[in-house]
Amino acid sequence: MDVKGVLTGFVLLAGASAAIAGATAVENVPEPATILSDVSARGAPAVVRELYDHRARWSSILRRVELGEETWLRVAVALRPGTDAGSASELHDSVTAALAAAPTNVLRVTVPKFPLTDLCSGRHDPPATYEAAVSEVDKMMAAVASIKIPELSKRRDDCLRALEASRADLKRFFAKE
Repeated sequence: MDVKGVLTGFVLLAGASAAIAGATAVENVPEPATILSDVSARGAPAVVRELYDHRARWSSILRRVELGEETWLRVAVALRPGTDAGSASELHDSVTAALAAAPTNVLRVTVPKFPLTDLCSGRHDPPATYEAAVSEVDKMMAAVASIKIPELSKRRDDCLRALEASRADLKRFFAKE
């Protein structure tokens, strides 16, 4: 390999390393325990305001909530009292989306801080098409229906009724009637 080839390889490697470092910087999300401690010390409104002002960080937190891991759902519950308007809607939509991934965690950890009928009525800001929105609700319904824990049976059944009603709401929203 000639000097030019070696230099080109070095530049490509350096560029890839910078891109990876940049991605890591954007993903600079505090650990759940840190967020929970911060909410306890400073209050949810101050923490939400700070996180929401750093859109990449806020979006990363929302993506983690959507995975339905218990620790991140506890973060969502702690942050909820500090949300308003856009932040409240986005947090709601993330917790609602988590129904498809981890319905047991969602129904066990987030209710009643997130009212069940609201949570199970679907996203405030649904996917762009009727087909995508209905598909998402169907995935949530299948996941919620799979809950077999007796202590969650009432929440499961109430959630399934609300999700079913949300399908009719989507027809109206997308003018499919």
